[in-house]
Amino acid sequence: MNIIKNSRTSWAEVWENQMDQWLRMRRERGADPDSAAFWNGLHIWETYMRYTNYPGLLLQEVLDGATESQTVLDIGAGTGSFTLPLARQVRWVTAVEPSSAQCNRLMQAAAAEEISNIAVIQKGWRSVSLEETGCHDMVVASYCLFMRDIVAAVHKMDQAARRKVFLVHLAGQDLQDAIRKLRGKKAQPPDHRLLLEVLKEMGLDPTTKVFSRSFSLPLHLQLEMFRSAQGFKDPEVRELEKALETSGRIVERNGEPWVSRTYQDALIAIEKES
Repeated sequence: MNIIKNSRTSWAEVWENQMDQWLRMRRERGADPDSAAFWNGLHIWETYMRYTNYPGLLLQEVLDGATESQTVLDIGAGTGSFTLPLARQVRWVTAVEPSSAQCNRLMQAAAAEEISNIAVIQKGWRSVSLEETGCHDMVVASYCLFMRDIVAAVHKMDQAARRKVFLVHLAGQDLQDAIRKLRGKKAQPPDHRLLLEVLKEMGLDPTTKVFSRSFSLPLHLQLEMFRSAQGFKDPEVRELEKALETSGRIVERNGEPWVSRTYQDALIAIEKES
């Protein structure tokens, strides 16, 4: 773990400092993942997600922990990667999502499938109250932990859950080294290993499974995602394209260049005492 912690620093402080640097860098580039406006303007996101095989195998692990009599709180629901499959299986799902564009896509998808057991709260997790969300058997929070005060956020999730909390966070991806070479220590947000240290420091007892997810997509779409979603400048995009080409990840498909990608997603489970 490439993080430094001295005897006077808590893991939560390490998280806060690392997240603060990363968010500052992203905001300077107009690509703040903690902003509803960013997600509202990221029109390419829905197209990109069709290729990513997300949430992949870890979805079944979440579904296996849910029964038809239960209710679920899905935090950072996005367009419904977890909300929709869970709604087909459980009694009720409450989705918390700050982006109006994402909320609209989620509800359109639910309507198309005639799913009616979903309530959407268009707010960020820090601004929503437990009175608004209510308590649920299960809480799911996937790739939405881009916040400095992680302890307060997780504590509220723990309070909202009767039985279990599932956290999904980045464990790794194939371009980490190339991105770190371009951006240095500010290249990545805190990964799942630091999150685990924070959770243990909070007195929680998390278990972890890491799932690998591979997918292919048109190269032009991937390069545009580097620009619009991550704020890379054109010279950096060219360097990343070179890294993909050097590693043999770019291939021709029907006369068009495609790129293969690999991500590792960590599924962290926190069981509540019965």
